[in-house]
Amino acid sequence: MKKNKTETKNYINLLKVIAMLMVVAMHVISKAMPNYPIDTFMYKFMLFIDILLRASVPIFILISGYLLLNKKYKLIDIIYRLLKYYIFFIIFNSLYMLLDMSVLNNNPITTDGIKNILISSLTLKSIYQMWYFQLILLTYASVPIFQLLIGKNSKLLDTITLVVLILLFQLIPWFIPTFYNNYTYYLVFLTYFFLGYYLKKYELKYMNILLFVLFIIGYAFTYIKSVNLDHSYYYFNFTFFNTMFVALFIYNVFSKFESILKNEKVNATIKYLSSYNFSIFIFHGLVIGLLTKLNVINIYEYSNVFMILVNTILVYLFTLVISIGLKKLFKEI
Repeated sequence: MKKNKTETKNYINLLKVIAMLMVVAMHVISKAMPNYPIDTFMYKFMLFIDILLRASVPIFILISGYLLLNKKYKLIDIIYRLLKYYIFFIIFNSLYMLLDMSVLNNNPITTDGIKNILISSLTLKSIYQMWYFQLILLTYASVPIFQLLIGKNSKLLDTITLVVLILLFQLIPWFIPTFYNNYTYYLVFLTYFFLGYYLKKYELKYMNILLFVLFIIGYAFTYIKSVNLDHSYYYFNFTFFNTMFVALFIYNVFSKFESILKNEKVNATIKYLSSYNFSIFIFHGLVIGLLTKLNVINIYEYSNVFMILVNTILVYLFTLVISIGLKKLFKEI
């Protein structure tokens, strides 16, 4: 496969870093929310920001479509990447399960326990954020199908494909809730994957006001529908159309940054940070668990909203340092 020599736009690198911080923040507050009554300020504040944070994973998939679907891949390249990420999943999912069992829950490591961990990983049963690997596998598996459609080089066909994906995976499930199950849940992200390609190729010119209105509607709808519910259900599922409105608006806002991101040192720093996104995503859950275990951070209760920001930055920086260290270690080996 020939490497694409086109440089990734600076706003895409910036958006990748921001989305990663959003993922970390989402996991930093996820354990605390159920501990607050729904009529408290802290609960309502965390709900308010969590609606924004939930757009992080859709943004990542959108960026993947932006970067991947505008390239041409041979089938052997797709198979290679599928195998690579499947092996990554087995390794890191097993590691997470082992540490969750032994370190975080203080259970003894047994032969049966290790056997169950390996079986779970081999059969793609994920723990914590490792489910994202399943999304990666799905998106790569969908590339040959999308390339057949993209190869027609027709804006009409691309638009029809996008509309069908939105109708099928974002709207119909609202009227047929049973549509969501273990098999169809991940298919919903194909909309974001194709949307990333569509935004790069055609751009959303003259739609700033519409996207802002949809963002306000999506945000307000989500908050109003969720604020008085108990902790068992929220209206900001990754797959809901209101989450799509929020994700689209965030993407559109950052796309305007390209014209002001002119400082080479700033852009180089952003690009450097974004290059560690994958490892930060993999390890930040472990870092949260270990820092909590060591009483460095408390993710179950917050005395003020400022501590949410502090914990998010601490987890991000700790994980970044670990990622940089591991990269240098493997280079030496």
